[in-house]
Amino acid sequence: MQMQTNISNMGCAENKESPSKLRQRLYSDQNVITNDFSEMPIIDLDVYLKAIRTGNNPSDFSDEVRLECQKVTECFHHFGILLIRDPRVDMEHNEEYIDLMEEYFEKTGELFYSGEKVDDIKAEWMYQVGATPEKIEMARDHSDLIQNLNFTADNMPESPLKPILDAKWRYMWKIGERPEGAADDFPQVIPRDFPDWEEKMNKWGLKMNQAIFTLAEMAALGMGVERETFTKRM
Repeated sequence: MQMQTNISNMGCAENKESPSKLRQRLYSDQNVITNDFSEMPIIDLDVYLKAIRTGNNPSDFSDEVRLECQKVTECFHHFGILLIRDPRVDMEHNEEYIDLMEEYFEKTGELFYSGEKVDDIKAEWMYQVGATPEKIEMARDHSDLIQNLNFTADNMPESPLKPILDAKWRYMWKIGERPEGAADDFPQVIPRDFPDWEEKMNKWGLKMNQAIFTLAEMAALGMGVERETFTKRM
């Protein structure tokens, strides 16, 4: 799914200070909440959301809030992924979305593999909207670059150096308003026989988008830079 949207600043007025001073004050060695990341923690977005709703400046955040921001930063560093708990999301929303995807790809796969035309596949639009079948996309070949970097055996990529055709299907659905100057003007592709497609796709997509923007703010604070450092570029 494509996640593109314009949002207003969720925060309040903040005192301006240099990133280095902010990091020194918030996350100096003396102020780091914990260095124990032997296991991946679950990040509680509710703690952060409550803090910004009360109008607190980042410099006034409690240790509990600062810990959640630090978790985001450290999880990116140690694990490369995040596990989050978002109070704005109900598991029913996720199940509804998964059920929709399973029904769609089951029906579409039957058509495609029986040789029938699938109207949702838009090769003429470079697959930027609608469905993309298996074995269409291929990652860029970085094998020469990787070899020239002289990685040690422990740091070599686990995936094959020579890219292969992607074996998975996907569906591209634009979320939210397109940013000014966006390069595409392709219309959304809504499958036939799915009357609630747009409503369900937008509901789940916007919830994911909200979580991403919230985490981007938390990551910035965890790194000791201004809260909008990442979101103003998104």
